[in-house]
Order: sequence, then C-alpha cells, then structure tokens
Amino acid sequence: SMNSGGSKVEGDAALFFGAENAEADAFVCFSNLMGELRDVFVEDLDNSASGIRAKMKAVNDLLLRHDPELHGYLEELQLDPTFYSLRWITTLLSREFALPDTLRLWDSLFAAPLQDRTRWVDYFCVTMCISIRDSLLDADFAGALHLLQSYPPWTPIDDLLKRAENLSYFDRHEGAAGGRFYGFGDGGLWDPNSEGAKQAATQAAATTKRR
Repeated sequence: SMNSGGSKVEGDAALFFGAENAEADAFVCFSNLMGELRDVFVEDLDNSASGIRAKMKAVNDLLLRHDPELHGYLEELQLDPTFYSLRWITTLLSREFALPDTLRLWDSLFAAPLQDRTRWVDYFCVTMCISIRDSLLDADFAGALHLLQSYPPWTPIDDLLKRAENLSYFDRHEGAAGGRFYGFGDGGLWDPNSEGAKQAATQAAATTKRR
C-alpha cells in the first residue's frame, strides 16, 4: 500500500514522482488512467466499441496483421485470446512483470499522448506475443497457455518497450503504405536495413509519387 511507511511500493514510486508528493501524484495519474479505461470494466459496455471485447479484438487483429503465422497457430490450438489478453488489458499488465518493470512500463504508458494511450497497450500486448513466438510455435495448448499467462522474464522490459514503439512506428509510417512487418532486428529494434524495411520504404515512395 502507498500508505505503509517506508514500503517498497512507496520507495519505487518516489523514483518517478518525487518522495514529497508521491502518493498524491500516483493517485492523480491512476485516477485519470482509470477514467480513460472505465468502459473496459463496465459489463453493460462489453460489446460496445469501447468495451473489453473490442479491446481484445483489437489486440488479436493487430497480431493477425503483424504475425499471421503465430496468430494462425494459436487459433489452431484453439487458444482463445480471452485466456490471456483479458487479464493483460484489465490489469494493464501489472501481473505480468516484477514491480520495478511494471513501474517502468506504466511510466511509458503515462508518457504516451492521451489520444494514443489505449492503442499503446495494444501494441505492447502484441509485442509480448511476437517476442516469444518461437517458444509459442513449439508449444502445445498447455505450454502456450502457460507462457502467455506466466510471461517469461527472458526479454528486458526496455527491449519490449523499444519493440512496441518500433511496431507502432512501422504502422504509422511504412505500414501505412502497405508494407509488411518482418520482425525485430538486433537489440530489440526493428531493423531499418532489413528487406521488409526496404520494401516498405519503396512502397511508401511509390505511394507518395502517385499523390
């Protein structure tokens, strides 16, 4: 609890908010965030455009777009996205990582522009799936479910954040011209010199020329 004097949560929060106003600042940030995500927790809105079903579909559609092989394999296993993305979205991934990594993750979430914050979560969820794709493709139903519900600490949180940003960047630029994302390069970054990047750049240039 933030009220327990000298607690680990309070100490870590102070790194981000400053010890003097940590509790008040954390409360304001969390309240604002919950206001933005309110519809996800309202059962009557489950089937609305802002409800939880739409959020899970957005993550699943994004995975289909960027890794159709992995998406198809999970479907073949009959591993419903509800089994993992429901928890990821409703807890904002707070159950998937250690506390310092969760604070780093939420720090990036709070720093995202207001209009992009919800979509930011979608990209991070898809990045988590793609980052363990080889293990998922080698697993049976039980193994894949375990990987997604007990996310392995193989990839540093900063690399996951970089990958999510690069995936989002790709969609905003090269992907908008019909390019295909070919995965992450060395160091957790999308490689601008990869064949996929060159193909996307060529398509973007051709599209610009036609305009």
